[in-house]
Amino acid sequence: MQCLFVCICLQIPLISQQTIRQTTEGNITSLISNDAQTVEQAPKWIFPSLCALFEVPTIVCLLLFLIGWQPLVGVAFLILQVPCIIKISSVCARLRLKTAKVTDQRLSAVNEMVTGIRALKTHGWEKNYREKIQEVRGWVDVAFFRL
Repeated sequence: MQCLFVCICLQIPLISQQTIRQTTEGNITSLISNDAQTVEQAPKWIFPSLCALFEVPTIVCLLLFLIGWQPLVGVAFLILQVPCIIKISSVCARLRLKTAKVTDQRLSAVNEMVTGIRALKTHGWEKNYREKIQEVRGWVDVAFFRL
């Protein structure tokens, strides 16, 4: 944990002032929630991945010894699937980035509305902000269906 803190502190001076000014509260909230989910789910896949490094070669050797060369066909098929999995993962990552940008815009609009709710109510701007938020929500659907 200390190492992570030091890495973050070393990166802070590298951020430009313009980038800091462009960062919104919605963007920060979205980044924190995504990082928290990733950290929470990491133990679910780290241990099985490490176990697989030892299990797969052991099982392939046992199958080769017990059955013969036939299991190597299945292993070759699985190895050939790796590029497909990588391509699908990259497409999903691009989709996540697009939806994250739209989510940041939506969170910023909602946060702006909540922060200025008294001014909204006094001036009767609820309809304008409702339309603005509905428009941003529509962008999520459009970004999703483009892929």
